[in-house]
Amino acid sequence: MSMRSGFTAVELTVTISIIALLSGMITPTVLPALRQGKVNGAVSGIVDVAREARRLAITAPVQPHGACYGVVVVSEGSEHYVALIKGAASDGVANERARVLLQDGAPLRKVALPAGVVIMAGAAALDGELAWYYHSGTGAVTTLGSGGFNPGLVEVGTATESLSDVWGLANPAVAAQLPSAWRYDVGAQLVAPSTDDEDHGLRVQTPDGKVAVAIAIYGTGLMTTDDL
Repeated sequence: MSMRSGFTAVELTVTISIIALLSGMITPTVLPALRQGKVNGAVSGIVDVAREARRLAITAPVQPHGACYGVVVVSEGSEHYVALIKGAASDGVANERARVLLQDGAPLRKVALPAGVVIMAGAAALDGELAWYYHSGTGAVTTLGSGGFNPGLVEVGTATESLSDVWGLANPAVAAQLPSAWRYDVGAQLVAPSTDDEDHGLRVQTPDGKVAVAIAIYGTGLMTTDDL
């Protein structure tokens, strides 16, 4: 009696139908989870590096030349990462990514951002670098310019607000206790400012925007994330 090998047309059809059915059941569940996982991974990378920079700003000895620890987020060409940086106005460095903090010739803290995510800075996708720093000793947020670190209120990813709203400057007793640079009723300097009334200026999202998480860092250095 001859032995039959292979599948009959009916068996092959049934097998393909079962595979297609299972794929149809799994795909709607798995793909959104993968997309959410990539966004969450990028958010975690940014948050972790930012927390490390602030911790060092508060706990490390005062750095030479008034240098401060900070964060740079890079998304340009083939470079997509977040890294710990240290900079000062006198270091002569042309861009923030050149300030990545090294240890034994390698970045002390550098996290690659997953493929398939977009970093939004304000109304547009980041195409370059975005950076902020933390004041030594206090951990308050600041930015670095040619004249040094900003002594005023700086926030990342937040909506526009007035110093009087934040610090209660309407009360003279409160105003008198603040540094002179903070006693004026002016808006905070915003890094990646929000385009609406919510703190959504710095976002990590999928290219279609269906999965998005906002990151907001307030003047004191405290940070929040929000699923959008």
